[in-house]
Amino acid sequence: MVKLIATDEFVATIQAMKCQEESYSRKDYLYNKDSSIKRPDPNFLDEECRFRMIDWCCQVAEFLTIRREIVSVAVRYLDCYLSCSPTEVDRRHFQGIVIACLYTAMEIHTNHHIELSCSFISTITQPKSPPTKLAPAFMARITQGAYTPEQIVKLQLELMNTLQWRLNPPTARTFLQYYLCLVPSILMTSSWEDEERRLLLEEAAQQQMDLAEQDYQFVCCTASSIALASLANAMQHVDCYYCQSNVQYSQYHPVILALSEYANIDIYTPNFVTLQENLRQLLMPGEVRYHGCLNHRHNKQNETIPSSPRGIITTKHAFNSS
Repeated sequence: MVKLIATDEFVATIQAMKCQEESYSRKDYLYNKDSSIKRPDPNFLDEECRFRMIDWCCQVAEFLTIRREIVSVAVRYLDCYLSCSPTEVDRRHFQGIVIACLYTAMEIHTNHHIELSCSFISTITQPKSPPTKLAPAFMARITQGAYTPEQIVKLQLELMNTLQWRLNPPTARTFLQYYLCLVPSILMTSSWEDEERRLLLEEAAQQQMDLAEQDYQFVCCTASSIALASLANAMQHVDCYYCQSNVQYSQYHPVILALSEYANIDIYTPNFVTLQENLRQLLMPGEVRYHGCLNHRHNKQNETIPSSPRGIITTKHAFNSS
């Protein structure tokens, strides 16, 4: 049995985040806990609406070269808002809330300064100088006129009030980083002996988490469980293609057991086993590509201006411009 030698600070942080994520619980807000019941009104939300708008957020993040973690925070805002919203949200309002979620996440979790490309400035606004201060007007330009600054501010206030100003949710990416920090101590080593392997494990886990973020079937799963299940799958997946390594999954299994103990997650429950299997199906077939498995569009920075959210979700009814 591997002796558990963990860094107290990392373990304490994981346990604190576990307590914190209870304040950001989410529920099945589309089907009211019955996935067989579909809403007949085409103006109501569905899984495709959610997927398309989250994908739009990913495009914006990629274009603005901001951390993917910002999108994860925005998605947490979105799901928590819809889980506790007292009224039904139609597609037009849903679009606005998504924009408010992304704007709020960018405002709180970045340094408030984002460099805009010259092509974006010239195509959208043509100002005398690029606006670098994050402001509602900046986000309005990102939406290409779909929403005014005043509308975005109003939607942001509605979002914050609904969330009761809880705006620092722990994400699966955050849990993953702390899990990875604990692996060497669990294996009784001072550091990762194979840095390339660590990066491969991280990328394979992040690939699952990023795709799961857009998939509604994972909406009720906790961030801590998604991160742990993704890491377990990554360990199996990477070693399947790098079996010449001295460290095989059989030696990693005690790591997952130890991490599950720290995070108070029972990895033998049917729910966790199902979660791990569903995440495993998201892994790309074949070898994990070093330094690039996360970008499912292309390997270079996205130079295409993200579409206006006005045209992201199509319905049989035209949206109101108000």
